Amino acid sequence: MTLPFAADIATPLLLVLLVLSATLLMLRLALGPFAHIRFLHLHQAYLNWPGGLRLALQSVAVCIIVISVLHLLGGITFSRPQ
Repeated sequence: MTLPFAADIATPLLLVLLVLSATLLMLRLALGPFAHIRFLHLHQAYLNWPGGLRLALQSVAVCIIVISVLHLLGGITFSRPQ
């Protein structure tokens, strides 16, 4: 599937969004640096956010990760600039 976005803009943007999505999910699950005792307060503060906001952010993060994996595997391509 080819998405109608310029590849020279979409690919770096997708990589930045992938890092932010992974960070959000690590914060949610208290993985990586957020499991360390110095940063555990960030995980606990995240759990105090409204449930609807957390669910929306997690859904967007999972969608970005799925799109990134599909792009990596060649299932999704972006159009070339003209």
